Amino acid sequence: MAIAGHHKLKIIADPRLREVSFGNWEGLTYTEIQQRDPQILAEWHDNILEFSSLGGENLRQLAARAQAALQSINHAHPGENILLVAHGGVLQVLLCQTLGISPKKYWQFHLSPGSLSEVAIYDEGAIINLLNDTCHLRRGEGSGGRGAGFYDESF
Repeated sequence: MAIAGHHKLKIIADPRLREVSFGNWEGLTYTEIQQRDPQILAEWHDNILEFSSLGGENLRQLAARAQAALQSINHAHPGENILLVAHGGVLQVLLCQTLGISPKKYWQFHLSPGSLSEVAIYDEGAIINLLNDTCHLRRGEGSGGRGAGFYDESF
């Protein structure tokens, strides 16, 4: 919450911005999943939009809840700058949706932990102004402007 405090932003928690639920795979590395459930992992790769591990959610469900959160935020703060903080998977899927790309292409966006990206959203489409910038991590200070609020996935 250092970003919010530094810029005196109100924190608004939204559980729809939490990372994808991997169900039985939660907490496992990719290698552990390969060893434990190779067939289920292959099915997941073949149908990532619809398939999920036991007890988890699929990519379509993640995309729906993330999109709903973004629409609510935009509706509540029309024309305002918004600082949205979430896990990489959620942000990657939102980038896809904002650009009109299928969510199953989320892996084409690499987002480093703590990186900054800036997307301007218009009725006609979206413009990526900044993607995966980490220069602030090297300087030791963050940068950015004031917005209406600071959204995160906590609850």
